[in-house]
Parts: sequence; C-alpha cells; structure tokens
Amino acid sequence: MAMGRRGKQQRQERLWIAYTELPRTVAHPFYEQLTRLLDERGFDEFVEQQRAVVSTGLGFLICLFIWIHLSNLARVAGSIWMVAGIAYGAWRGEASRKIW
Repeated sequence: MAMGRRGKQQRQERLWIAYTELPRTVAHPFYEQLTRLLDERGFDEFVEQQRAVVSTGLGFLICLFIWIHLSNLARVAGSIWMVAGIAYGAWRGEASRKIW
C-alpha cells in the first residue's frame, strides 16, 4: 500500500440518515385498534390525573421523611423560614393585586 491518492476516487456514501428519510412501516392492526380504544375512553387524561396525585403524594412523603429526621434546631429554623415565606407570599400577593 502506497501513501497518496488512489487513481480513481470513490465517493463514500453518507453515514447518517435522518429519521424522516427512513421508510414508514404500516402499524400493526392490534396497536391501531388499541390506540383508538384508549383515545375513546380518555386513557391519557386518566393517567395524567393519576400522575399528578402520585407525584404530589410522593413529594409530600419525601419532605415529611426529611423533616422528621432533622435536628431540633433545623426544625425551628425551617419553621421560621416557612412562616416568613408564607407571610411574604400573602403580603406580596395582596400588594400585587392592588397594583394591577
């Protein structure tokens, strides 16, 4: 093998293909019917509602777990900070209603 140019240059094909250029296949009839059935019954809305409930409850339990395992000083400081935040939010909310 000699270093240098080849006599006849060959052009390499593209390595990457965009997904829009891939051939579209026909969906399986079972999945088409399943999708239609789930859309008719409002399955997506149901799942979104359940997700909201579960994520809210899980977040509360995690915060409760952390709160229970804090030292007394951290609980007192956290309580003061929480009360200050609620008071500020109430005051700021009232003040912003007066402006607008």
